[in-house]
Amino acid sequence: MSRASDVSNFLDSMTALPRQQVLLRGVIPVGTVAFLILIRAAGGNSHPLLFTGVVVLGVAAGLVPASSAPLFLLLSLGGLWAISLTGAVDFWVLLAALVALAVHVAATLASYGPPALVLDVGLLALWARRYATLAAVAALTWVVAALLSAFDVPGSDGVIVLALGVLLVWLALVSVRFPGQPDDAP
Repeated sequence: MSRASDVSNFLDSMTALPRQQVLLRGVIPVGTVAFLILIRAAGGNSHPLLFTGVVVLGVAAGLVPASSAPLFLLLSLGGLWAISLTGAVDFWVLLAALVALAVHVAATLASYGPPALVLDVGLLALWARRYATLAAVAALTWVVAALLSAFDVPGSDGVIVLALGVLLVWLALVSVRFPGQPDDAP
Protein backbone atom coordinates (compact mmCIF):
# COMPACT_ATOMS: atom_id res chain seq x y z
CA MET A 1 0.00 0.00 0.00
CA SER A 2 1.08 3.54 -0.55
CA ARG A 3 1.46 6.27 2.06
CA ALA A 4 -1.52 8.11 0.59
CA SER A 5 -3.82 5.12 1.00
CA ASP A 6 -2.55 4.56 4.58
CA VAL A 7 -3.35 8.15 5.46
CA SER A 8 -6.70 7.90 3.72
CA ASN A 9 -7.58 4.70 5.62
CA PHE A 10 -6.55 6.33 8.90
CA LEU A 11 -8.69 9.41 8.24
CA ASP A 12 -11.63 7.19 7.27
CA SER A 13 -11.32 5.30 10.55
CA MET A 14 -11.25 8.61 12.46
CA THR A 15 -14.52 9.76 10.86
CA ALA A 16 -16.24 6.51 11.88
CA LEU A 17 -15.38 6.79 15.58
CA PRO A 18 -18.29 6.48 18.01
CA ARG A 19 -19.00 9.45 20.27
CA GLN A 20 -17.50 7.65 23.28
CA GLN A 21 -14.16 7.17 21.53
CA VAL A 22 -14.15 10.80 20.34
CA LEU A 23 -14.69 11.93 23.93
CA LEU A 24 -11.96 9.64 25.33
CA ARG A 25 -9.50 10.63 22.62
CA GLY A 26 -10.37 14.31 23.07
CA VAL A 27 -9.58 14.20 26.79
CA ILE A 28 -5.95 13.36 25.99
CA PRO A 29 -4.86 16.54 24.12
CA VAL A 30 -7.22 18.80 26.09
CA GLY A 31 -5.93 17.34 29.35
CA THR A 32 -2.36 17.78 28.15
CA VAL A 33 -2.89 21.49 27.52
CA ALA A 34 -4.73 21.85 30.85
CA PHE A 35 -1.82 20.14 32.62
CA LEU A 36 0.65 22.58 31.07
CA ILE A 37 -1.52 25.54 32.10
CA LEU A 38 -1.76 24.20 35.66
CA ILE A 39 2.01 23.71 35.83
CA ARG A 40 2.45 27.34 34.81
CA ALA A 41 -0.19 28.45 37.34
CA ALA A 42 1.66 26.55 40.08
CA GLY A 43 4.72 28.66 39.39
CA GLY A 44 6.53 26.27 37.10
CA ASN A 45 9.10 27.43 34.60
CA SER A 46 8.10 27.95 31.00
CA HIS A 47 9.84 25.66 28.53
CA PRO A 48 8.35 26.66 25.16
CA LEU A 49 10.14 23.98 23.14
CA LEU A 50 9.28 21.24 25.65
CA PHE A 51 5.70 22.48 25.97
CA THR A 52 5.31 22.36 22.19
CA GLY A 53 6.72 18.83 22.07
CA VAL A 54 4.36 17.71 24.82
CA VAL A 55 1.35 19.19 23.01
CA VAL A 56 2.38 17.35 19.83
CA LEU A 57 2.66 14.13 21.86
CA GLY A 58 -0.79 14.83 23.33
CA VAL A 59 -2.32 15.19 19.87
CA ALA A 60 -0.53 12.04 18.67
CA ALA A 61 -1.73 10.11 21.72
CA GLY A 62 -5.27 11.28 21.08
CA LEU A 63 -5.13 10.21 17.44
CA VAL A 64 -3.42 6.86 18.02
CA PRO A 65 -3.92 5.82 21.65
CA ALA A 66 -2.92 2.20 20.96
CA SER A 67 0.61 3.33 20.05
CA SER A 68 3.53 4.28 22.30
CA ALA A 69 2.51 7.95 22.18
CA PRO A 70 0.51 7.86 25.46
CA LEU A 71 3.48 6.30 27.27
CA PHE A 72 5.85 8.98 26.01
CA LEU A 73 3.24 11.64 26.75
CA LEU A 74 2.87 10.61 30.39
CA LEU A 75 6.63 10.27 30.80
CA SER A 76 7.10 13.76 29.39
CA LEU A 77 4.37 15.17 31.64
CA GLY A 78 6.14 13.66 34.64
CA GLY A 79 9.49 14.97 33.42
CA LEU A 80 8.09 18.47 32.93
CA TRP A 81 6.60 18.30 36.41
CA ALA A 82 9.97 17.30 37.86
CA ILE A 83 11.95 20.08 36.17
CA SER A 84 9.29 22.78 36.51
CA LEU A 85 7.87 22.31 39.99
CA THR A 86 10.58 21.88 42.55
CA GLY A 87 8.96 21.95 45.97
CA ALA A 88 5.63 23.59 45.08
CA VAL A 89 2.73 22.26 47.17
CA ASP A 90 -0.22 24.48 46.31
CA PHE A 91 -3.69 23.60 45.04
CA TRP A 92 -2.59 23.87 41.38
CA VAL A 93 -0.29 20.90 41.92
CA LEU A 94 -3.20 18.74 43.09
CA LEU A 95 -5.26 19.79 40.08
CA ALA A 96 -2.33 18.99 37.77
CA ALA A 97 -2.06 15.52 39.31
CA LEU A 98 -5.78 14.89 38.80
CA VAL A 99 -5.58 16.06 35.18
CA ALA A 100 -2.55 13.82 34.50
CA LEU A 101 -4.49 10.91 35.99
CA ALA A 102 -7.47 11.72 33.74
CA VAL A 103 -5.18 11.75 30.69
CA HIS A 104 -3.80 8.35 31.72
CA VAL A 105 -7.27 6.82 32.22
CA ALA A 106 -8.60 8.27 28.96
CA ALA A 107 -5.60 6.93 27.02
CA THR A 108 -6.01 3.51 28.62
CA LEU A 109 -9.71 3.33 27.80
CA ALA A 110 -9.24 4.69 24.27
CA SER A 111 -6.68 1.97 23.53
CA TYR A 112 -8.81 -0.91 24.84
CA GLY A 113 -9.73 -2.28 21.44
CA PRO A 114 -10.32 -1.33 17.84
CA PRO A 115 -11.20 2.33 17.24
CA ALA A 116 -14.89 1.58 16.64
CA LEU A 117 -15.28 -0.26 19.98
CA VAL A 118 -17.94 1.11 22.32
CA LEU A 119 -16.89 0.25 25.86
CA ASP A 120 -19.27 -1.51 28.23
CA VAL A 121 -20.84 0.58 31.00
CA GLY A 122 -19.48 -1.84 33.62
CA LEU A 123 -15.94 -1.33 32.38
CA LEU A 124 -16.37 2.45 32.45
CA ALA A 125 -17.75 2.23 36.00
CA LEU A 126 -14.75 0.10 37.05
CA TRP A 127 -12.34 2.70 35.67
CA ALA A 128 -14.35 5.52 37.27
CA ARG A 129 -13.91 3.79 40.65
CA ARG A 130 -10.20 3.35 39.97
CA TYR A 131 -9.89 7.03 39.08
CA ALA A 132 -11.78 8.05 42.22
CA THR A 133 -9.55 5.86 44.39
CA LEU A 134 -6.34 7.25 42.92
CA ALA A 135 -7.71 10.80 43.07
CA ALA A 136 -8.41 10.29 46.78
CA VAL A 137 -4.87 8.97 47.30
CA ALA A 138 -3.47 11.97 45.40
CA ALA A 139 -5.54 14.37 47.52
CA LEU A 140 -4.43 12.68 50.74
CA THR A 141 -0.80 12.81 49.61
CA TRP A 142 -1.20 16.48 48.75
CA VAL A 143 -2.68 17.22 52.21
CA VAL A 144 0.22 15.44 53.93
CA ALA A 145 2.75 17.26 51.74
CA ALA A 146 1.09 20.60 52.45
CA LEU A 147 1.17 19.93 56.20
CA LEU A 148 4.81 18.91 56.09
CA SER A 149 5.74 21.97 54.04
CA ALA A 150 4.01 24.17 56.65
CA PHE A 151 6.39 22.77 59.30
CA ASP A 152 9.39 23.69 57.15
CA VAL A 153 11.12 20.38 57.79
CA PRO A 154 14.68 20.35 56.38
CA GLY A 155 15.28 17.95 53.50
CA SER A 156 16.95 14.70 54.32
CA ASP A 157 18.02 11.73 52.20
CA GLY A 158 17.08 9.40 55.05
CA VAL A 159 13.53 10.72 55.16
CA ILE A 160 13.17 10.31 51.40
CA VAL A 161 14.46 6.72 51.57
CA LEU A 162 12.11 5.98 54.47
CA ALA A 163 9.14 7.47 52.58
CA LEU A 164 9.95 5.46 49.46
CA GLY A 165 10.26 2.32 51.59
CA VAL A 166 6.85 2.94 53.17
CA LEU A 167 5.40 3.49 49.69
CA LEU A 168 6.90 0.21 48.40
CA VAL A 169 5.56 -1.73 51.40
CA TRP A 170 2.14 -0.16 50.89
CA LEU A 171 2.18 -1.09 47.18
CA ALA A 172 3.19 -4.66 48.04
CA LEU A 173 0.39 -4.96 50.59
CA VAL A 174 -2.18 -3.55 48.20
CA SER A 175 -1.08 -5.86 45.38
CA VAL A 176 -1.32 -8.91 47.68
CA ARG A 177 -4.57 -7.80 49.31
CA PHE A 178 -6.32 -6.81 46.07
CA PRO A 179 -4.99 -9.03 43.31
CA GLY A 180 -6.18 -8.33 39.79
CA GLN A 181 -9.27 -10.20 38.74
CA PRO A 182 -10.52 -10.89 35.25
CA ASP A 183 -13.16 -8.46 34.04
CA ASP A 184 -15.76 -11.24 33.87
CA ALA A 185 -15.29 -12.31 37.52
CA PRO A 186 -18.43 -12.02 39.69
